[in-house]
Amino acid sequence: MSVMTSAHPLDVIYFEINQKGISQYNVCFNIHPDPLKVVLNSTFVDEALLSKEPLVELLKSENVCTGHFLRANFLENDVHVCYEYDCAATSVNQDMHLSIKFSFLNKLKDNFKIIGKNKINDQEKIFTSDKTNQIYNFEAQNISFFYLGLEHIGATFAAWTDDYKQFKVADGIDHILFVLALLLVSVSWRELLVNITGFTLGHSISLGLSLTQILRLPPLYIEPAIAGSIVYLAFVGVLNRQVRKSFFITLSFGFLHGMGFSYVLGELKIKSLTDFLNILLSFNLGIEAGQLIIITLLVPLFYCIHKYPVSGLIIKKVFTLIVFCISIFWFIERTSKIFQI
Repeated sequence: MSVMTSAHPLDVIYFEINQKGISQYNVCFNIHPDPLKVVLNSTFVDEALLSKEPLVELLKSENVCTGHFLRANFLENDVHVCYEYDCAATSVNQDMHLSIKFSFLNKLKDNFKIIGKNKINDQEKIFTSDKTNQIYNFEAQNISFFYLGLEHIGATFAAWTDDYKQFKVADGIDHILFVLALLLVSVSWRELLVNITGFTLGHSISLGLSLTQILRLPPLYIEPAIAGSIVYLAFVGVLNRQVRKSFFITLSFGFLHGMGFSYVLGELKIKSLTDFLNILLSFNLGIEAGQLIIITLLVPLFYCIHKYPVSGLIIKKVFTLIVFCISIFWFIERTSKIFQI
């Protein structure tokens, strides 16, 4: 079983649908080149391949709208593709339901998620779609960012199962291991609370900066840094040392992890203050609730380590060594991608 170690930038595809006329629509999306190669069944990506036919279908009451390639921009870590659709021939009734079908998801792994926004009839809605729900209805309600945050950190049943309800490693496994490492190096309940508070504050700040487009850091460098933060905490645990100035350490690590979380939301380019606060608070609360669930599940481990000093030290060494080995592997793998460019 392989672990997706760069889940944040790679498994999210950003869509934006804009109404350009009574029956004309533009559909644009950002996707990492690697999954796009899988979709196109090619070892490379160029305009000729993308212009053959639209990768998504726009439908009006189940009638397929006419679509054609508009443009493609090849960015540092993404390919930005746009199509134009004309739905005039589908029906004279303009009130008929509009939907979009993402059938290309069949070619990708189960963990891929689409996050986007549509601007239809002067209304803006944010939506999600995935392999289990490939058709998005434009009349659907806005998504729950609380659940999205909960799922992103790996604190839901769905995060750990595939389409066939079989076990899979959750995308948020690196954040779960960080929380585990944080718990292992905390010498008391008070210090654990301080460390979690620092981590929470740090990723809240970076989420807000990313959503407002004030700060965006390349995922190519953030991913190794996230793995490096786990390596550091696990190494401290292996040596049975205490983290000095732990609040500021976890605050900075939280900032890094928040940049990892921000890849899920950063491309939405939120302009409304109300939407910004709603998304930031809801998504952040989902992440915090997920952390609370994870910590609750790990409380027996924390209790045993401090209740039984001799056997607890052995348990702590074993767990921190496991976390250290996994995080070292991630760090090497993610860092190597920097030199492959």
